[in-house]
Amino acid sequence: MNGILEGLDTTGKIKVLMAAKGITQVDLSKVTGLSLGTISNRFDPEKKDQWRMDELKKIVDAYQVELTDII
Repeated sequence: MNGILEGLDTTGKIKVLMAAKGITQVDLSKVTGLSLGTISNRFDPEKKDQWRMDELKKIVDAYQVELTDII
């Protein structure tokens, strides 16, 4: 996945992952244990890239990608 992710920030990379795997924000909420409102805030252009490492690890574990693919 790295080629298409080049130049994107973490939130952008997660968006690509979501599109490629048909993942919704509701799915991310369930995987990370965060509320849907918090997930929505993570995608807010003014607040994006506030992902914590433990959240990112839950995402990569659930969707079988490498951590380096999204950070």
